[in-house]
Amino acid sequence: MDAERYARIREWFDALRDLDSAERAKRLAEEPDPDVRARVEALLGRDTVGPAAVPKSVGGLLGVLAEEAPKAGDAIGAWTLMRVLGEGGMGTVFEARRSDGHFDQTAALKVLKGLPSATALSFLARERQILAGLSHPNIARLLDGGATPGGHPYFVMAMQEGMPIDQYVASRQLRATDIVRLLLPVCAAIGYAHSRLVIHCDLKPANILVDVNGQPCVLDFGIARPLADAAKPADTDMQGVTARAYTPGFASPELEAGEGIGAAADLFSLGRMLAVLVGRDALQQHPDLDAIAAKASHPDPQRRYQSVAAFEADLQHWLGHRPVSARDGAVSYRTRLWLRRHWTGALVATLVLALILGFTLNTIRERDRALLAEQTAKAERDRALAAESRAKQISEFVVSMLDGANPDAGTGEVPVSKLVSEALKRIDTELDGQAEVQSELYGTLGRALRLLGNNKEAGAALEKAVALAREIDRPLVLAEQLTELARYRLAVVDSAAAELPAREAWQIYHAQPDVALDVRMAAAMELAVILSNLGKPESTELLDQVLDTLRKEAPGSAQYTDALDMLAGNRIRFDRNAEAEALLRESLAIQIKQGRGDDESSITTREILGHVLSDLNQSEEAEHMMRDALALRRSKMGEDDPHIPWRLVELARVLDNHGRSLEALGYYAEALKLAEAKIGADTVTYAVMLNGQAMSLQRAGDVQAAERVFSEAVRIARKHWGDADQGTARLVGNAARLQLQLGKLDQAWHMASEAERIWAKQFPADHSDVTETRATLARIACAAGRVAESRSMLQQIDAAVKEPPPGLRRLAERALACLAERSGDLDASLAHLLAAEAADRERFTSKNPQIWLGQLDRIQLLIRRNQPGDRAEARQLAETVLSNVDAALVPNAPQREVLKRLIES
Repeated sequence: MDAERYARIREWFDALRDLDSAERAKRLAEEPDPDVRARVEALLGRDTVGPAAVPKSVGGLLGVLAEEAPKAGDAIGAWTLMRVLGEGGMGTVFEARRSDGHFDQTAALKVLKGLPSATALSFLARERQILAGLSHPNIARLLDGGATPGGHPYFVMAMQEGMPIDQYVASRQLRATDIVRLLLPVCAAIGYAHSRLVIHCDLKPANILVDVNGQPCVLDFGIARPLADAAKPADTDMQGVTARAYTPGFASPELEAGEGIGAAADLFSLGRMLAVLVGRDALQQHPDLDAIAAKASHPDPQRRYQSVAAFEADLQHWLGHRPVSARDGAVSYRTRLWLRRHWTGALVATLVLALILGFTLNTIRERDRALLAEQTAKAERDRALAAESRAKQISEFVVSMLDGANPDAGTGEVPVSKLVSEALKRIDTELDGQAEVQSELYGTLGRALRLLGNNKEAGAALEKAVALAREIDRPLVLAEQLTELARYRLAVVDSAAAELPAREAWQIYHAQPDVALDVRMAAAMELAVILSNLGKPESTELLDQVLDTLRKEAPGSAQYTDALDMLAGNRIRFDRNAEAEALLRESLAIQIKQGRGDDESSITTREILGHVLSDLNQSEEAEHMMRDALALRRSKMGEDDPHIPWRLVELARVLDNHGRSLEALGYYAEALKLAEAKIGADTVTYAVMLNGQAMSLQRAGDVQAAERVFSEAVRIARKHWGDADQGTARLVGNAARLQLQLGKLDQAWHMASEAERIWAKQFPADHSDVTETRATLARIACAAGRVAESRSMLQQIDAAVKEPPPGLRRLAERALACLAERSGDLDASLAHLLAAEAADRERFTSKNPQIWLGQLDRIQLLIRRNQPGDRAEARQLAETVLSNVDAALVPNAPQREVLKRLIES
């Protein structure tokens, strides 16, 4: 007799034993199997003997079946049972080894234990059927199935070695990012099951094993339901059992209540699992991830994600520092994440731009508020209906666009950039005559292309968005598109082209009385960034006006501290570091007082302040500020924060500026390693880091290595920035000074001339980049014997700058010393060198080796002048210099060799 028939006999007996004979006969007539009816009647007949007889009879029946229950050592089909792996309410799982001689294989065999009920049999059969229909690398695979000699159904699954996911996370002390990456394959597996119309219903850590390679596998579909059954309330026996077979804490409220469920039930479990694995304290440090977990496990199924794919997409967005749908879509929120993904920090202008973008809070919302205030209530309703229609059209268009990337559509996997490019071609034809919808789509897709690095198509799309916006009578929409166009041009380092759209957008916002204060201020600061990059004094005036307005209207606000940082960046741009220091200290003090002292904005303020303090020779505080900012960033944002490599570079620069080049080189090496892994070695950010490393190598005396690194940095800069960019000019100019030190005068002249042409096109004659490059050219020309060219360069500087700062004086005085020596006036040359050394002491701290190495020119001039006492003075000076720089130089530094020869001569 098989197990199913015994189960039916047992159920009939339990159901009929307390009824009278007539009712028993009536009910039993419903059983179609005469053998079952006969056996039930026999058992019920024994029931008349007395209460004690029935347990004995039924017990005997159950005992027969229990004796046939499988145990370790038994052979079942092609499998031999090795040991018990686990037991549940209905079944036992054995480790089994294939024993049919075909091949060696270990698996997990699940078989019902004891005398099973019809419900239990149905559950096992359904689990076997569900697994047979699922084929996914992260779902336990069905290998075999059948029935034991005693009638117990069983099935065989691939053996999963590993530990439950919660134990795996705890044992390896995984961070939030690693936990999310571990859950993504689980989401993919559950999404796959849902696509096959199967709901797991019992997702919990114990049912997800992680193997030694870190790959999770979903187990135990024992109470899973086909979607068609799951949607029904639990009013049948099987559904009732399912409703009761759940794990508290991970089961959804509707599953616990026995109501009809859908895919949202598994979403609830995934959300709870995310929260449990990451931990409440860690979630509070990641607001976006907290929002994702909360949305997935919301008590109301309608307020959860629409699908596992949507949940998985938000997790991917969180990993990529992109906006998540679980949070509101405020511009400030999306801007902050965009900045986190596309960090450079290479120039002060980039930091300034980051501040202004963070300052732009909710432009679109305020724009719509202003528009709604323009007309009567009827017009407002009409506009709202029009906006709803536009939103629907845009939504349908984007869905159709994304459908092209669906592998099920037969197109295969389509790159995002191609998808966006193809969508652009459809806008004019499918949305003809709807300028406002077309403008918004062109603007959105243009921004997407810019983020994907397709600058040519991005620029064309944003230009089209602006042109379409001009066709409609909504100036604030036009201002928004103009702002995006300006940002694009600024991002591709074309400040001159960015000025016009930024200025027009600012004028529109300024002329609209109902535009919110923060939007008007943001537009002004957008324009100021561009003007600052162009070296126009108007930028300073505009930022002063912004700060004055905010000081009156919103003192102490986040917008106000952003404006202080922004104005400080402008002061740095124009070599007014003392004023920048005061502004940054005020900003930081406000943020700390308001409890914002450890958020990302205050960390950035610390970083810029550390940079300024370093330039002001306040080395100890600069280093403390930089280390404090780096520690806060690592603590608050984690090691995956893409800003960390750049902050290591900033710390290295502080150390380098204060004579600790060898120590700085260690931080450069760490930063470059991280940057290569995070952003790649063929990027402009990597090139700027190489530039800093090369300067440290040069100061440490490893000039051959410095030359190699400069060469690679310049190559990357030319590739991505071109030959007319400010970034290229800076790197080329630095490399030219190394060529001068190496005595390669032709290469030095060529490179410095290239840098000077770029700076002169973009900045006025008194700008520091222009004047310092010309001073370098004057020195190169003099060293090459081209005295007239050298004097011409110095005269241009003289005409442009009345009070040269220390950085310019130290270069110009050395060029003048060279000219004086060329004319035979060695005393005058010596005087200029002493003036240059005085400028060095103003420019650098007393511990900086550049102060001492700058005296090499004077030592060598004393040797050449050879007046009484000159050689002794030179030798004594060489001993002093060597004692101060010896520890800061690499062993084979040429400066050390020169000094040793001078001492021994």
